Amino acid sequence: MVFTDTASGFSTSDVHDAQDQMVQFSRAGELIWTADGTRFPGWGGDYAYLKGPEKLCDCWFEVRFGTKDGQRLAYLIADDGEAPGTIVDLEVVDGTLVLTQSHLYPPGTSTLSGFVNEATPAGETPLAGALLHWYVSDFWREATTDRNGFYTIPGVYDQSSVLDVTLAGYQPLRTAVTIKGDTRFDIQLVRR
Repeated sequence: MVFTDTASGFSTSDVHDAQDQMVQFSRAGELIWTADGTRFPGWGGDYAYLKGPEKLCDCWFEVRFGTKDGQRLAYLIADDGEAPGTIVDLEVVDGTLVLTQSHLYPPGTSTLSGFVNEATPAGETPLAGALLHWYVSDFWREATTDRNGFYTIPGVYDQSSVLDVTLAGYQPLRTAVTIKGDTRFDIQLVRR
């Protein structure tokens, strides 16, 4: 199976894990552990659940691209809701595929961050607990503002997409944001 980066046109069948070990996928939808040729069924395209001898994790798997030492590479990432879009570490132990969720994002990806606030007579007041959804492909990355009104969404690609911001008691906001490298995007919400 060949994966193509739509941003650059780069294509490869070699997919890396968090330890830079390679896996490949057959046309029959099998993950092939290249170290010893072990195969696991269940790949279904750009996004999939992998099936193994036991449940690997409650997450979706996706192939995403990054740039390391000037070279474009494909990475197997998982989205478990807690560390969405992070590279997985795979290894076969006694014939069983073992997956460990890392906290690494594909190298060369960017971070979207900013400050969510409301305008008050005293100035900008930070808003804690605002939920942000950044839409990418068929999925999204999300973040919640901290007590100081700051949010961070790591592992995003340079692109234009939609950012939704919601917080109880405030008008929801949908806005277009363009990512070009690490991008700061501050948001001001208005009470209902």
